[in-house]
Amino acid sequence: MRINLEMNQELYDTITSIKQAEANIGGLSKTSKMPALSTGISVEHCDNGSVLIEVDGSACFGCYADGGRYNMPNVQLALAERFDKYKENSELWVCSIVYILRNSKLMQRVPFFRWFDSGDLIDFDHLISIYTVVANTPTISHWLPSKEWNLIKMVSTLPNLVTRLSSPFKNKPFKPNHTPTQSVVLTQAEFDRTIDKADDTGIFYCPAYSQDGECKDCRACWNPDIECVAYRFHGSRKHGNSKMLLDIEKITSSQGYRI
Repeated sequence: MRINLEMNQELYDTITSIKQAEANIGGLSKTSKMPALSTGISVEHCDNGSVLIEVDGSACFGCYADGGRYNMPNVQLALAERFDKYKENSELWVCSIVYILRNSKLMQRVPFFRWFDSGDLIDFDHLISIYTVVANTPTISHWLPSKEWNLIKMVSTLPNLVTRLSSPFKNKPFKPNHTPTQSVVLTQAEFDRTIDKADDTGIFYCPAYSQDGECKDCRACWNPDIECVAYRFHGSRKHGNSKMLLDIEKITSSQGYRI
């Protein structure tokens, strides 16, 4: 099935300023971790995540976006507005994000965009809307992390997009070559225990934990040549431990990594 990723140019031409575009979508995020802009919606709209968040040992159990500043009323209102704006007019939503990404001076300086600093894909139409934004902003590198494996696998990726399927459980990466690019959350103890095995596993360990929680110059998540990125758990449950967890198996470079 051929998917149409053409933007509504006539509608796009009605947008004349970034301020107007932001009003059309409820704004974008400028989180402290990301190098540039990102966007998200409330975790209440997660599909797989809404189940996993109740499962001790899952990557969503203790989700950072289900606590802390994300629970502040102003943040919740902003996340809700972004969801509502998309549902009201997805075509205008696409055109408005494209307008911002094409015209933002920050995005011109740092052309890296993250989808979902909170939340996940709503449905297939939502995924195609995002793909349309990506296709119409070819100078921007996009990173789309998601636990909606059934949706992601329905379409091929785009040259300027890295989709990272997120492993559902802490400390359990997908098998090698299960998907071109993936990610896994490791408990703090497991992250510290296995980081020295990175050369054997081929897993890239996110350095944000050691640099004030920020990406800084790292762009590994946007790099299609890095198969698996491991993140150190930093959610609302302090240690992210679970009696149900299995350790990453001891691996050699000849075996690769597996679960």
